[in-house]
Amino acid sequence: MLIPFGSLIIELVFGLAMALMLSSRPERSAILEIAAILPFAMPEIVILTLARYIFMPRGYLNGAIDLLGWHPLPWLSPRSSMAMFTVMLVDAWHVTPIVMLMLLAGLQTIPHELYEAARLDGARTLQTFRFVTLPLLAPAIVGAIALRGIDALRIFSTALILSGPEGVPVLSTYAYSLWSDAQQQNRAMAAAVVLALLVATMGVGGIALLRRKPAYTEGASA
Repeated sequence: MLIPFGSLIIELVFGLAMALMLSSRPERSAILEIAAILPFAMPEIVILTLARYIFMPRGYLNGAIDLLGWHPLPWLSPRSSMAMFTVMLVDAWHVTPIVMLMLLAGLQTIPHELYEAARLDGARTLQTFRFVTLPLLAPAIVGAIALRGIDALRIFSTALILSGPEGVPVLSTYAYSLWSDAQQQNRAMAAAVVLALLVATMGVGGIALLRRKPAYTEGASA
């Protein structure tokens, strides 16, 4: 659960930052928008192959670190915190554009009159974000968490390609390893059932929160 949760946090932070940056620009920039969604537009195998060349022991990143005179880092060392962070980062890099687009759509539904009223009342940028933007953006944030939370639980190819079946322990690669390598079909099936139950629970919880959307809006309007 640590890797899906960590990946989701990274996606929300960077997705919100990118959405705020794009929505605050007076004129839309096609170059910035294309650059923002490009990671998701690229095939997953391309993203993962590129990430493999970047983070491998003699990859591009360690090559740059070596040129600076520092010691290379074990980005993909099996069962290490560094490998877990690398998998989170790569997974978030690929899917953050989806979170950004959902939050950007939510930001565009907020009336500009509310921001003008906040400025007239003397509210600063942080206060405007806390009391205007964040409450009215809550439905979009909940939707992004529900959608990406379900998808993050199914993480498989990122961990498998970057670190191998047992390099970074997630339920999907654990079940795969038990089924294909250890030939323990019963335990593999049990792991798969646990994963399916987690996905179903996350989905039901997300739907329940999304149905409370009017409550978020009414609370923000009050």
